[in-house]
Amino acid sequence: MGSLRLFLHCISLLVLLFGAVFGDHWESIVKTGHPRSDHSVTMTTDTRYLLIFGGYTGPMSPVAKLLKYDLEQGTFVDIQSTGEPSARIKHTAVQTADNKMIVFGGYNSQKKWLNEVYVYDVASDSWQLLQVTGSLPDPRVAHSAVLVDNKMVVFGGNNVNGFINNVFKLDLSTKVWTKVNAVGTPPEGRIEHSAVVLPKSSNLDRHDTTIAGYYMVVFGGARWHGPDGYMNDIFTFDLGTNTWKTLPAEGDLPSRRVGTGAIALSNGYEMVIYSGYNIDGIYEGDVRHFNLATNTWIEVFPDGSAPEDRWRHQSVIASGSDQMIMFAGFSDKDVKQWPGYRDDLLTLTVQSAFE
Repeated sequence: MGSLRLFLHCISLLVLLFGAVFGDHWESIVKTGHPRSDHSVTMTTDTRYLLIFGGYTGPMSPVAKLLKYDLEQGTFVDIQSTGEPSARIKHTAVQTADNKMIVFGGYNSQKKWLNEVYVYDVASDSWQLLQVTGSLPDPRVAHSAVLVDNKMVVFGGNNVNGFINNVFKLDLSTKVWTKVNAVGTPPEGRIEHSAVVLPKSSNLDRHDTTIAGYYMVVFGGARWHGPDGYMNDIFTFDLGTNTWKTLPAEGDLPSRRVGTGAIALSNGYEMVIYSGYNIDGIYEGDVRHFNLATNTWIEVFPDGSAPEDRWRHQSVIASGSDQMIMFAGFSDKDVKQWPGYRDDLLTLTVQSAFE
């Protein structure tokens, strides 16, 4: 790991000296006619469909409708799901290996903070309220959730009691929640941050594929309401030892921001972020790569037609292709149906900025 870290650090220094010229490319911008923000997006295991749930469709208009978008045909698929949850915003969703979407938390149209777990089964086109046990997490919104080894890890958010910085883990095999006894110095409680998982080992053929073999990487968000609370710090949470670590990032540091999209690249050490809303009240449209081996940020400038700057969109990565797929969000540009609410589907082909 030491030689790899030194090599990657040298590459990072060269990039900082001579500029970032890489192959990131905006592939397509498709108008869908379905404006959303504060929603969730996952991708089915065959990578053909996006599942888009909840969110706002306009000012103070949360929805419960589940949308299924066919990426091959470029059309929405009619679904007749049963047992649908109530309309909600600022929840999270992850997709399991057996093609189930797991929805957690949020804030519903009855103005209730939520900590329930719903499961949408793609095969049967049906919803189920998951009956869970253990130490249940506090109801929350604007948190993060990642999935690894069939375990959903939830961090942060806020509720009626304020901003939260605890970590909970739901084992989807046993349906048992556990409150994680974290060590180290945790991030301050925060909302609208980004989180991805990356393996601890750079050798992807030999790394530990259980939850103990991964870090959760957390970026940015807000520690209180208002721009003065916006952050651009970055942390790792060791999912094996339950240890927090603040990373001393360098390079092209992102602005302090909230509502940023993020993915983990398949090379095992790189996170990519896009856009957000910054401390100066400006919608961002930048693309930046973070190298976990060297703690280095690099801003890249994709070719192709860039979309409108935005925040509160949602991002997924197409497995095996390193394509960052983003849906909707909110910007300061008027659109035909709702001021500021986007309805576009964005595809960004991403290449490593460090190889």
